[in-house]
Amino acid sequence: MAPSLSKLTGRTDVKIALAASAALSAWLIRNSIKSRTPKSTKPGRLSPEEQIQYMIKERGQKSPRAQVDARFLAELNALWKIMMPGFWTKESGFMILIAISLISRSMCDLWLIQQTTLVEGSIITMNHGEFRRLLIQFFTAMPLISLVNNVLKWSIGELKLRIRTNLSLYLYQEYMKGFTYYKVSNLDNRISNADQLLTTDIDKFCDTIVDLYSNISKPLLDIGIYLYRLTVNLGASTPGIMMVYLLLSGVLLTYLRRPTARMTVQEQKLEGEFRYVNSRLITNSEEIAFYQGNHREQLTLLASFYKLTRHLRKFLNFRVCMGFIDNIIAKLDICTEGGWDAVEDWMDVLSGGEKQRIAMARLFYHEPQFAILDECTSAVSVDVEGHMYQYCREMGISLFTVSHRKSLWKHHDHYLQMDGRGGYTFGEINNETQEFGS
Repeated sequence: MAPSLSKLTGRTDVKIALAASAALSAWLIRNSIKSRTPKSTKPGRLSPEEQIQYMIKERGQKSPRAQVDARFLAELNALWKIMMPGFWTKESGFMILIAISLISRSMCDLWLIQQTTLVEGSIITMNHGEFRRLLIQFFTAMPLISLVNNVLKWSIGELKLRIRTNLSLYLYQEYMKGFTYYKVSNLDNRISNADQLLTTDIDKFCDTIVDLYSNISKPLLDIGIYLYRLTVNLGASTPGIMMVYLLLSGVLLTYLRRPTARMTVQEQKLEGEFRYVNSRLITNSEEIAFYQGNHREQLTLLASFYKLTRHLRKFLNFRVCMGFIDNIIAKLDICTEGGWDAVEDWMDVLSGGEKQRIAMARLFYHEPQFAILDECTSAVSVDVEGHMYQYCREMGISLFTVSHRKSLWKHHDHYLQMDGRGGYTFGEINNETQEFGS
Protein backbone atom coordinates (compact mmCIF):
# COMPACT_ATOMS: atom_id res chain seq x y z
CA MET A 1 0.00 0.00 0.00
CA ALA A 2 1.29 3.46 -0.87
CA PRO A 3 2.26 5.73 2.00
CA SER A 4 -0.20 8.43 3.03
CA LEU A 5 0.85 12.04 3.23
CA SER A 6 -1.78 12.96 5.80
CA LYS A 7 -0.08 10.73 8.38
CA LEU A 8 3.18 12.64 7.92
CA THR A 9 2.00 16.25 8.11
CA GLY A 10 2.56 16.53 11.85
CA ARG A 11 6.27 15.73 11.66
CA THR A 12 8.63 18.61 11.01
CA ASP A 13 11.56 16.41 10.01
CA VAL A 14 9.52 14.72 7.32
CA LYS A 15 8.44 18.10 5.96
CA ILE A 16 12.06 19.20 5.77
CA ALA A 17 13.02 15.93 4.07
CA LEU A 18 10.27 16.28 1.48
CA ALA A 19 11.21 19.90 0.78
CA ALA A 20 14.87 18.98 0.43
CA SER A 21 14.00 16.09 -1.88
CA ALA A 22 11.87 18.33 -4.08
CA ALA A 23 14.62 20.96 -4.24
CA LEU A 24 17.24 18.34 -5.05
CA SER A 25 15.13 16.81 -7.82
CA ALA A 26 14.43 20.25 -9.33
CA TRP A 27 18.15 21.05 -9.30
CA LEU A 28 19.03 17.73 -10.93
CA ILE A 29 16.41 18.19 -13.65
CA ARG A 30 17.60 21.71 -14.35
CA ASN A 31 21.17 20.55 -14.69
CA SER A 32 20.19 17.58 -16.85
CA ILE A 33 18.30 19.70 -19.39
CA LYS A 34 20.49 22.80 -19.26
CA SER A 35 22.55 23.19 -22.37
CA ARG A 36 26.21 23.83 -21.80
CA THR A 37 27.91 26.70 -23.61
CA PRO A 38 30.69 25.28 -25.77
CA LYS A 39 34.10 26.75 -25.27
CA SER A 40 36.21 27.91 -28.20
CA THR A 41 38.92 25.40 -28.94
CA LYS A 42 41.62 25.67 -31.58
CA PRO A 43 42.67 22.47 -33.30
CA GLY A 44 46.37 22.03 -32.96
CA ARG A 45 48.59 19.30 -31.75
CA LEU A 46 46.04 17.39 -29.72
CA SER A 47 45.80 13.83 -28.56
CA PRO A 48 43.11 11.60 -30.14
CA GLU A 49 40.88 11.99 -27.07
CA GLU A 50 41.22 15.79 -27.23
CA GLN A 51 40.50 15.74 -30.97
CA ILE A 52 37.31 13.80 -30.27
CA GLN A 53 36.27 16.36 -27.66
CA TYR A 54 36.98 19.19 -30.11
CA MET A 55 34.89 17.59 -32.84
CA ILE A 56 31.99 17.21 -30.44
CA LYS A 57 32.16 20.75 -29.10
CA GLU A 58 32.11 22.41 -32.52
CA ARG A 59 29.05 24.64 -32.71
CA GLY A 60 26.56 23.60 -35.34
CA GLN A 61 23.43 25.14 -36.72
CA LYS A 62 20.43 25.17 -34.43
CA SER A 63 17.65 22.92 -35.65
CA PRO A 64 14.05 24.08 -35.23
CA ARG A 65 12.34 22.78 -32.11
CA ALA A 66 9.39 20.46 -32.42
CA GLN A 67 6.34 21.72 -30.58
CA VAL A 68 2.61 21.10 -30.55
CA ASP A 69 1.18 23.96 -32.60
CA ALA A 70 -1.00 24.50 -35.66
CA ARG A 71 1.76 23.32 -37.98
CA PHE A 72 2.31 20.15 -35.99
CA LEU A 73 -1.41 19.34 -36.00
CA ALA A 74 -1.63 20.00 -39.75
CA GLU A 75 1.30 17.68 -40.46
CA LEU A 76 -0.13 15.02 -38.17
CA ASN A 77 -3.48 15.32 -39.94
CA ALA A 78 -1.77 14.83 -43.31
CA LEU A 79 -0.01 11.70 -42.04
CA TRP A 80 -3.24 10.47 -40.46
CA LYS A 81 -5.03 10.64 -43.83
CA ILE A 82 -2.29 8.49 -45.33
CA MET A 83 -2.41 5.92 -42.52
CA MET A 84 -6.24 5.92 -42.31
CA PRO A 85 -7.57 6.30 -45.88
CA GLY A 86 -11.19 6.61 -44.78
CA PHE A 87 -13.84 5.68 -42.25
CA TRP A 88 -15.17 2.62 -44.09
CA THR A 89 -11.80 0.87 -44.13
CA LYS A 90 -10.27 -2.07 -42.32
CA GLU A 91 -8.06 0.28 -40.31
CA SER A 92 -11.12 2.04 -38.86
CA GLY A 93 -12.67 -1.34 -38.13
CA PHE A 94 -9.62 -2.37 -36.12
CA MET A 95 -9.77 0.90 -34.17
CA ILE A 96 -13.39 0.14 -33.27
CA LEU A 97 -12.39 -3.42 -32.34
CA ILE A 98 -9.66 -2.06 -30.04
CA ALA A 99 -12.19 0.24 -28.34
CA ILE A 100 -14.64 -2.65 -27.83
CA SER A 101 -11.83 -4.85 -26.48
CA LEU A 102 -10.76 -2.13 -24.03
CA ILE A 103 -14.32 -1.78 -22.74
CA SER A 104 -14.61 -5.56 -22.40
CA ARG A 105 -11.31 -5.78 -20.53
CA SER A 106 -12.40 -3.06 -18.10
CA MET A 107 -15.60 -4.96 -17.39
CA CYS A 108 -13.58 -8.15 -16.93
CA ASP A 109 -11.29 -6.36 -14.46
CA LEU A 110 -14.28 -5.19 -12.41
CA TRP A 111 -15.76 -8.70 -12.45
CA LEU A 112 -12.45 -10.21 -11.33
CA ILE A 113 -12.21 -7.74 -8.43
CA GLN A 114 -15.74 -8.58 -7.29
CA GLN A 115 -15.21 -12.31 -7.77
CA THR A 116 -11.95 -12.27 -5.81
CA THR A 117 -13.68 -10.52 -2.92
CA LEU A 118 -16.45 -13.12 -2.88
CA VAL A 119 -13.95 -15.99 -2.96
CA GLU A 120 -12.03 -14.52 -0.01
CA GLY A 121 -15.29 -14.09 1.89
CA SER A 122 -16.25 -17.72 1.32
CA ILE A 123 -12.81 -18.84 2.54
CA ILE A 124 -13.08 -16.74 5.71
CA THR A 125 -16.58 -18.02 6.50
CA MET A 126 -15.55 -21.60 5.57
CA ASN A 127 -18.52 -21.93 3.22
CA HIS A 128 -17.45 -24.90 1.11
CA GLY A 129 -20.46 -24.88 -1.20
CA GLU A 130 -20.13 -21.18 -2.01
CA PHE A 131 -16.38 -21.56 -2.53
CA ARG A 132 -16.85 -24.39 -5.04
CA ARG A 133 -19.54 -22.45 -6.90
CA LEU A 134 -17.39 -19.31 -7.16
CA LEU A 135 -14.36 -21.35 -8.19
CA ILE A 136 -16.33 -23.00 -10.99
CA GLN A 137 -17.50 -19.57 -12.17
CA PHE A 138 -13.92 -18.31 -12.08
CA PHE A 139 -12.51 -21.16 -14.19
CA THR A 140 -15.47 -20.94 -16.58
CA ALA A 141 -14.81 -17.23 -17.19
CA MET A 142 -11.05 -17.65 -17.69
CA PRO A 143 -11.27 -18.63 -21.41
CA LEU A 144 -13.47 -15.61 -22.14
CA ILE A 145 -11.11 -13.23 -20.30
CA SER A 146 -8.12 -14.75 -22.10
CA LEU A 147 -9.93 -14.34 -25.42
CA VAL A 148 -10.61 -10.65 -24.72
CA ASN A 149 -6.95 -9.99 -23.85
CA ASN A 150 -5.62 -11.77 -26.92
CA VAL A 151 -8.15 -10.14 -29.25
CA LEU A 152 -6.92 -6.78 -27.91
CA LYS A 153 -3.27 -7.72 -28.54
CA TRP A 154 -4.07 -9.03 -32.03
CA SER A 155 -6.08 -5.97 -33.05
CA ILE A 156 -3.33 -3.61 -31.81
CA GLY A 157 -0.64 -5.55 -33.67
CA GLU A 158 -2.71 -5.76 -36.86
CA LEU A 159 -3.49 -2.03 -36.77
CA LYS A 160 0.22 -1.23 -36.34
CA LEU A 161 1.08 -3.41 -39.32
CA ARG A 162 -1.63 -1.91 -41.54
CA ILE A 163 -0.83 1.75 -40.88
CA ARG A 164 2.89 1.01 -41.31
CA THR A 165 2.12 -0.62 -44.65
CA ASN A 166 0.07 2.35 -45.83
CA LEU A 167 2.66 4.89 -44.73
CA SER A 168 5.65 2.93 -46.09
CA LEU A 169 4.04 2.37 -49.50
CA TYR A 170 3.20 6.05 -49.83
CA LEU A 171 6.67 7.24 -48.77
CA TYR A 172 8.49 4.75 -51.02
CA GLN A 173 6.31 5.81 -53.92
CA GLU A 174 7.27 9.45 -53.36
CA TYR A 175 10.90 8.57 -52.59
CA MET A 176 11.39 6.63 -55.83
CA LYS A 177 9.47 9.10 -58.01
CA GLY A 178 11.75 10.84 -60.47
CA PHE A 179 15.11 11.70 -58.88
CA THR A 180 13.84 12.29 -55.36
CA TYR A 181 16.16 9.68 -53.84
CA TYR A 182 19.14 11.34 -55.57
CA LYS A 183 18.18 14.84 -54.46
CA VAL A 184 17.68 13.71 -50.85
CA SER A 185 21.08 12.01 -50.71
CA ASN A 186 23.21 14.52 -52.62
CA LEU A 187 21.49 17.88 -53.12
CA ASP A 188 19.28 18.47 -50.07
CA ASN A 189 20.88 18.45 -46.62
CA ARG A 190 17.63 18.99 -44.69
CA ILE A 191 17.05 15.24 -44.43
CA SER A 192 19.85 13.09 -43.06
CA ASN A 193 19.85 9.30 -42.77
CA ALA A 194 16.90 8.70 -45.09
CA ASP A 195 17.39 4.95 -44.70
CA GLN A 196 16.67 5.17 -40.98
CA LEU A 197 13.66 7.44 -41.55
CA LEU A 198 12.12 4.99 -44.02
CA THR A 199 12.67 1.91 -41.84
CA THR A 200 13.24 2.32 -38.11
CA ASP A 201 11.56 5.68 -37.60
CA ILE A 202 8.40 4.67 -39.48
CA ASP A 203 8.16 1.50 -37.41
CA LYS A 204 8.52 3.40 -34.13
CA PHE A 205 6.14 6.13 -35.28
CA CYS A 206 3.38 3.65 -36.13
CA ASP A 207 3.90 1.79 -32.85
CA THR A 208 3.71 5.06 -30.93
CA ILE A 209 0.52 6.19 -32.68
CA VAL A 210 -1.35 2.95 -31.92
CA ASP A 211 0.01 2.73 -28.37
CA LEU A 212 -1.03 6.33 -27.79
CA TYR A 213 -4.57 5.52 -28.87
CA SER A 214 -4.87 2.48 -26.59
CA ASN A 215 -2.98 4.04 -23.66
CA ILE A 216 -5.23 7.10 -23.68
CA SER A 217 -8.52 5.25 -24.21
CA LYS A 218 -8.06 2.70 -21.41
CA PRO A 219 -7.26 5.17 -18.57
CA LEU A 220 -10.07 7.52 -19.64
CA LEU A 221 -12.50 4.61 -19.66
CA ASP A 222 -11.31 3.38 -16.26
CA ILE A 223 -11.53 6.89 -14.79
CA GLY A 224 -15.09 7.27 -16.08
CA ILE A 225 -16.21 3.93 -14.64
CA TYR A 226 -14.56 4.44 -11.25
CA LEU A 227 -15.81 8.02 -10.96
CA TYR A 228 -19.33 6.79 -11.61
CA ARG A 229 -19.01 4.08 -8.94
CA LEU A 230 -17.51 6.51 -6.43
CA THR A 231 -20.17 9.12 -7.12
CA VAL A 232 -22.93 6.58 -6.54
CA ASN A 233 -21.40 5.24 -3.31
CA LEU A 234 -19.74 8.32 -1.75
CA GLY A 235 -21.27 11.33 -3.45
CA ALA A 236 -19.74 13.88 -5.79
CA SER A 237 -17.33 15.59 -3.35
CA THR A 238 -14.75 12.79 -3.14
CA PRO A 239 -14.45 12.22 -6.93
CA GLY A 240 -14.28 16.00 -7.40
CA ILE A 241 -11.29 16.32 -5.07
CA MET A 242 -9.62 13.38 -6.80
CA MET A 243 -10.11 14.94 -10.23
CA VAL A 244 -8.65 18.26 -9.09
CA TYR A 245 -5.59 16.48 -7.67
CA LEU A 246 -5.16 14.41 -10.85
CA LEU A 247 -5.50 17.53 -13.00
CA LEU A 248 -2.92 19.53 -11.05
CA SER A 249 -0.44 16.67 -10.85
CA GLY A 250 -0.93 15.92 -14.55
CA VAL A 251 -0.25 19.53 -15.53
CA LEU A 252 2.90 19.63 -13.37
CA LEU A 253 4.25 16.32 -14.66
CA THR A 254 3.50 17.31 -18.26
CA TYR A 255 5.43 20.54 -17.80
CA LEU A 256 8.41 18.72 -16.28
CA ARG A 257 8.39 16.10 -19.05
CA ARG A 258 8.64 18.67 -21.85
CA PRO A 259 12.34 17.93 -22.60
CA THR A 260 11.53 14.23 -23.14
CA ALA A 261 10.41 14.68 -26.76
CA ARG A 262 13.46 16.75 -27.67
CA MET A 263 15.81 14.26 -26.02
CA THR A 264 14.14 11.33 -27.77
CA VAL A 265 14.50 13.02 -31.16
CA GLN A 266 18.15 13.75 -30.43
CA GLU A 267 18.74 10.15 -29.37
CA GLN A 268 17.30 8.79 -32.61
CA LYS A 269 19.33 11.30 -34.61
CA LEU A 270 22.59 10.31 -32.91
CA GLU A 271 21.78 6.61 -33.31
CA GLY A 272 21.25 7.21 -37.03
CA GLU A 273 24.50 9.14 -37.36
CA PHE A 274 26.46 6.43 -35.59
CA ARG A 275 24.92 3.76 -37.83
CA TYR A 276 25.66 5.86 -40.92
CA VAL A 277 29.32 6.34 -39.96
CA ASN A 278 29.75 2.58 -39.63
CA SER A 279 28.02 1.85 -42.93
CA ARG A 280 30.06 4.56 -44.66
CA LEU A 281 33.27 2.89 -43.48
CA ILE A 282 32.18 -0.40 -45.06
CA THR A 283 31.04 1.25 -48.31
CA ASN A 284 34.20 3.33 -48.78
CA SER A 285 36.68 0.88 -47.30
CA GLU A 286 38.77 0.74 -50.50
CA GLU A 287 39.25 4.50 -50.71
CA ILE A 288 40.00 4.78 -46.99
CA ALA A 289 42.61 2.04 -47.22
CA PHE A 290 44.21 3.62 -50.31
CA TYR A 291 44.63 7.01 -48.65
CA GLN A 292 45.47 5.43 -45.24
CA GLY A 293 42.60 7.27 -43.60
CA ASN A 294 41.98 4.69 -40.91
CA HIS A 295 43.16 7.01 -38.13
CA ARG A 296 40.83 9.78 -39.23
CA GLU A 297 37.89 7.38 -39.59
CA GLN A 298 38.62 6.01 -36.13
CA LEU A 299 38.38 9.54 -34.72
CA THR A 300 35.10 10.06 -36.56
CA LEU A 301 33.69 6.80 -35.23
CA LEU A 302 34.75 7.56 -31.67
CA ALA A 303 33.39 11.09 -31.90
CA SER A 304 29.99 9.84 -33.06
CA PHE A 305 29.93 7.15 -30.39
CA TYR A 306 30.98 9.57 -27.65
CA LYS A 307 28.24 12.02 -28.62
CA LEU A 308 25.71 9.19 -28.45
CA THR A 309 26.84 7.87 -25.06
CA ARG A 310 27.00 11.36 -23.57
CA HIS A 311 23.43 12.05 -24.67
CA LEU A 312 22.21 8.65 -23.42
CA ARG A 313 23.77 9.30 -20.02
CA LYS A 314 22.16 12.74 -19.89
CA PHE A 315 18.79 11.25 -20.87
CA LEU A 316 19.18 8.53 -18.24
CA ASN A 317 19.77 11.11 -15.50
CA PHE A 318 16.69 13.02 -16.62
CA ARG A 319 14.50 9.89 -16.55
CA VAL A 320 15.75 9.01 -13.06
CA CYS A 321 14.88 12.49 -11.78
CA MET A 322 11.46 12.35 -13.42
CA GLY A 323 10.85 8.91 -11.92
CA PHE A 324 11.71 10.29 -8.49
CA ILE A 325 9.18 13.13 -8.83
CA ASP A 326 6.59 10.85 -10.44
CA ASN A 327 6.77 8.44 -7.51
CA ILE A 328 6.10 11.32 -5.11
CA ILE A 329 3.28 13.01 -7.02
CA ALA A 330 1.55 10.19 -8.86
CA LYS A 331 2.06 7.29 -6.42
CA LEU A 332 1.76 9.00 -3.01
CA ASP A 333 -1.73 9.17 -1.54
CA ILE A 334 -2.56 12.78 -0.78
CA CYS A 335 -4.65 11.82 2.24
CA THR A 336 -5.97 8.85 4.13
CA GLU A 337 -9.22 7.62 2.64
CA GLY A 338 -11.99 9.20 4.70
CA GLY A 339 -9.61 10.60 7.31
CA TRP A 340 -9.36 9.67 10.98
CA ASP A 341 -12.55 11.51 11.98
CA ALA A 342 -14.73 10.34 9.07
CA VAL A 343 -18.29 9.24 9.84
CA GLU A 344 -19.41 6.35 7.64
CA ASP A 345 -22.12 3.71 7.70
CA TRP A 346 -21.03 0.69 9.77
CA MET A 347 -22.90 -1.79 7.54
CA ASP A 348 -21.62 -0.48 4.20
CA VAL A 349 -17.96 0.35 4.91
CA LEU A 350 -16.70 -2.43 7.19
CA SER A 351 -16.44 -6.07 6.25
CA GLY A 352 -17.63 -8.87 8.51
CA GLY A 353 -14.17 -9.51 9.93
CA GLU A 354 -13.58 -5.81 10.60
CA LYS A 355 -16.89 -5.51 12.44
CA GLN A 356 -16.01 -8.47 14.66
CA ARG A 357 -12.53 -7.10 15.39
CA ILE A 358 -13.97 -3.73 16.44
CA ALA A 359 -16.55 -5.47 18.66
CA MET A 360 -13.78 -7.42 20.40
CA ALA A 361 -11.72 -4.22 20.74
CA ARG A 362 -14.66 -2.65 22.59
CA LEU A 363 -14.77 -5.70 24.85
CA PHE A 364 -11.07 -5.36 25.66
CA TYR A 365 -11.50 -1.64 26.34
CA HIS A 366 -14.41 -2.02 28.84
CA GLU A 367 -12.98 -5.15 30.57
CA PRO A 368 -16.30 -6.56 31.90
CA GLN A 369 -16.51 -9.48 34.32
CA PHE A 370 -18.34 -11.60 31.76
CA ALA A 371 -19.45 -11.30 28.13
CA ILE A 372 -21.87 -13.14 25.85
CA LEU A 373 -20.38 -13.66 22.37
CA ASP A 374 -22.73 -14.73 19.57
CA GLU A 375 -20.73 -15.81 16.49
CA CYS A 376 -18.28 -12.97 17.15
CA THR A 377 -15.31 -14.64 15.44
CA SER A 378 -16.93 -16.40 12.48
CA ALA A 379 -15.36 -14.02 9.93
CA VAL A 380 -11.81 -13.93 11.33
CA SER A 381 -9.03 -16.46 10.94
CA VAL A 382 -8.47 -19.22 13.48
CA ASP A 383 -5.14 -17.83 14.69
CA VAL A 384 -6.61 -14.34 15.30
CA GLU A 385 -9.56 -15.98 17.04
CA GLY A 386 -7.18 -17.86 19.34
CA HIS A 387 -5.33 -14.64 20.26
CA MET A 388 -8.65 -12.93 21.11
CA TYR A 389 -9.85 -15.69 23.44
CA GLN A 390 -6.44 -16.06 25.05
CA TYR A 391 -6.37 -12.31 25.78
CA CYS A 392 -9.85 -12.52 27.34
CA ARG A 393 -8.63 -15.32 29.59
CA GLU A 394 -5.60 -13.23 30.64
CA MET A 395 -7.86 -10.27 31.47
CA GLY A 396 -10.17 -12.49 33.57
CA ILE A 397 -13.28 -12.06 31.42
CA SER A 398 -15.75 -14.96 31.70
CA LEU A 399 -17.10 -15.80 28.25
CA PHE A 400 -20.43 -17.32 27.20
CA THR A 401 -19.99 -18.21 23.53
CA VAL A 402 -22.65 -19.14 20.98
CA SER A 403 -20.81 -20.70 18.04
CA HIS A 404 -20.62 -23.67 15.68
CA ARG A 405 -16.82 -23.75 15.49
CA LYS A 406 -14.94 -26.71 16.90
CA SER A 407 -11.84 -24.54 17.29
CA LEU A 408 -13.49 -22.71 20.24
CA TRP A 409 -13.91 -25.76 22.48
CA LYS A 410 -10.34 -25.54 23.78
CA HIS A 411 -10.97 -22.00 25.08
CA HIS A 412 -13.91 -23.04 27.36
CA ASP A 413 -14.37 -25.17 30.48
CA HIS A 414 -18.09 -26.12 30.20
CA TYR A 415 -20.59 -26.58 27.40
CA LEU A 416 -24.38 -26.28 27.08
CA GLN A 417 -26.05 -28.20 24.24
CA MET A 418 -29.73 -27.68 23.36
CA ASP A 419 -31.63 -30.30 21.39
CA GLY A 420 -34.26 -27.92 19.94
CA ARG A 421 -37.18 -29.66 21.74
CA GLY A 422 -36.84 -28.02 25.10
CA GLY A 423 -34.09 -30.28 26.41
CA TYR A 424 -30.47 -29.47 27.04
CA THR A 425 -27.19 -31.01 28.19
CA PHE A 426 -24.73 -29.20 30.44
CA GLY A 427 -21.34 -30.65 31.31
CA GLU A 428 -17.65 -30.09 31.80
CA ILE A 429 -15.30 -30.23 28.84
CA ASN A 430 -12.63 -32.93 29.15
CA ASN A 431 -10.78 -35.38 26.94
CA GLU A 432 -13.82 -37.66 26.66
CA THR A 433 -16.22 -34.90 25.57
CA GLN A 434 -17.45 -35.34 21.99
CA GLU A 435 -17.04 -32.04 20.17
CA PHE A 436 -19.70 -30.97 17.69
CA GLY A 437 -19.83 -28.19 15.14
CA SER A 438 -17.94 -27.37 11.95
